[in-house]
Amino acid sequence: MRKRWWWLVVGLSLLAVGAWLSRGEPDEAPRQATVVMPRAMTEREAARAQERSTLPAPPPPPAAPAKAPEPPRDPVLAMLPPKVETVAVVMEVNAIKNSDLGPLIVDCLGNDDPGFDLMRDAGFDAFEQVDRLGIVDEQLFITGNFQSFTPERLGRLSPTVDYGPDAVLYDPLRADGGPTGMHFGMWRKQLMVGGKDLDAIKASLDRLRAGGGSEPGVLSADEAYGEVYGVLEKKAIQELFDDADPKVADLVERTASRVRLHADVSHDVGVVADVEGNSPQDTEDLRGALTSALSLARMQAQATGQTQAAEVLSNAKALALRKGDGRFRLEAGLPYALLKTQLEKCAARRKAERADAGDDD
Repeated sequence: MRKRWWWLVVGLSLLAVGAWLSRGEPDEAPRQATVVMPRAMTEREAARAQERSTLPAPPPPPAAPAKAPEPPRDPVLAMLPPKVETVAVVMEVNAIKNSDLGPLIVDCLGNDDPGFDLMRDAGFDAFEQVDRLGIVDEQLFITGNFQSFTPERLGRLSPTVDYGPDAVLYDPLRADGGPTGMHFGMWRKQLMVGGKDLDAIKASLDRLRAGGGSEPGVLSADEAYGEVYGVLEKKAIQELFDDADPKVADLVERTASRVRLHADVSHDVGVVADVEGNSPQDTEDLRGALTSALSLARMQAQATGQTQAAEVLSNAKALALRKGDGRFRLEAGLPYALLKTQLEKCAARRKAERADAGDDD
């Protein structure tokens, strides 16, 4: 049908041309042909297009939901690196100080130590203004209220250097003015970090300034519970077992890769350690060896009349968790009465030492 239609148009056009040529009228002067080039839409075409625009436009795509702002982060957790070589442990000093054992712990540590007096002279009371204390590999950090702390009052310090808008760096000096090899950084008068590796300290302050690292820190918010919590990597685990039975120490070295630790110090002291191994079988072998070692130690303590040690060991267990996941849980408990007795002895020794020091003066 389409082919016949086009032939009909062509045929009619040829007939019209032939009729015009056969009129026999005298030739006229040729007129200049006006050829319209379709360079733009004419008004008539625009009106036509407007009349044809009857189909409603498709609805706009739904707007992407606005991204919820990131919740505020704990500065300590934001400061932590994504992994550590040995250890990352946080101690809730203020909570421990205010626990049932807190006053005895303070007496045992010695609140009148000259070092603490020196800090007070500089505007910082370690027993009143510290919130948390932590160890991250070779770094030590303290959080608390440092608003009144003036490091320059400690003497023998290098001039403080601004590090970004919220932090300063300074170095303690020897009596002769030489470097001690230690460096410190303070962030917003809330957190102090110190150690021998200046680059590591700067990296910690950089993470604080950025609100956290590009990767999650080694401890998450879900793991920040208890009065002591943290992670021990393989090297630190091995050091804990240096004085243990050589067979157990060797098994630990071959199998344990990481321990996640939590301790409750609110009254008694309860410790939970989740041990991760290199393989499910190795981990089960280690759990069995520790269970046997704890049982043997408990029986030896009972046989030799070490009742307190036997009581502590009776609360120690190595528990299997989900089968085949390469982990087990080590639990241990120290009763309040036992700890109270030991801390009272420690406090008495400190008191006697202070008395002897006073007599010497």
